[in-house]
Amino acid sequence: MCHPAVMVGLTVASAAASMYAKKKEGEAAEGEAATNAALANTQRSQALQQGVTEASQIRTEGRQIAGQAQAAIGASGVEGTTGSMGNIFAVNSANAAMDAERAKANAVRSAWGFGKEAEGYTSQIQKIRRGTLLGQVGIGIGGASQVAGQVYGSKG
Repeated sequence: MCHPAVMVGLTVASAAASMYAKKKEGEAAEGEAATNAALANTQRSQALQQGVTEASQIRTEGRQIAGQAQAAIGASGVEGTTGSMGNIFAVNSANAAMDAERAKANAVRSAWGFGKEAEGYTSQIQKIRRGTLLGQVGIGIGGASQVAGQVYGSKG
């Protein structure tokens, strides 16, 4: 049988090692959540930028189509700015504008989702910190209880 002082020392060392391991486990989980939050924020920014880019491309394509149509109509000798032809250009322009706004709205919706995802990871970091601290406290209390049992048990 080991000397009680050795048993107490081993118990304290074991509890300290377990507390340290719990701390490192929490730090690793916290780091992973922080990385995921940063990634979600990057995706959010990219989604917004993609929406702006896509809307610009849609507007440009709409203007190109209108220009090509106007050139074809002009080459045929028909007046292209009034009457039915003028209405066609107005509708085409309105459709391109609506498509561009839809692209931006979709990007905002997507970015909102990534923002919520980042918020979730940030919240997860707080939970990890609390869980790590409570785990360390539990390990410390358990170790202290074992030490007390060893000290008082050896006096019996």
